[in-house]
Amino acid sequence: MAHALNLPRERATTALLWRPEWPVAILVVAAWVALVALHASATAPAALAAWTLMVVAMMGPMALPAVRHVALNSLRARRRSAIALYFAAYIAVWVGFGIVALTAELLATTTLGVSHGTLLTAALALAAAWQITPVKRRALYALYAHRATGARGPQGGQRMPALRAAAGPP
Repeated sequence: MAHALNLPRERATTALLWRPEWPVAILVVAAWVALVALHASATAPAALAAWTLMVVAMMGPMALPAVRHVALNSLRARRRSAIALYFAAYIAVWVGFGIVALTAELLATTTLGVSHGTLLTAALALAAAWQITPVKRRALYALYAHRATGARGPQGGQRMPALRAAAGPP
């Protein structure tokens, strides 16, 4: 009877071993909980912290398939560091964009007196224009070109996360 009680635990352990991206998924859920629990203030550090939480909560789920790919194509000894490096680089690209966007928003509203509605309209128009550019299409082709990753050597397990992070968000 004791063995029957351990069966669900063994199944759960096996399922977690086959899903190496679960720590990132837990981080995403924690970011959502923090976003719901906290209210952003008007200070710049709080805005950047809120931006970072939003990025982890909203862009983290988009990265889970890539995190799984990195994990399953890494050596077991390097798996956790490869996942951490990939996810940190992915989030760092978005946080870098957030620094630029929040700074531009602060300068536009305080220095130029532009309203938030005008900034939103301009940002949406710029995003729509980006979607139809050949530069975006080439970036996507380069992003989805499958390159072999070497699992061994000094760069082993680190080349793939760096390539994906350098390509940036689609």
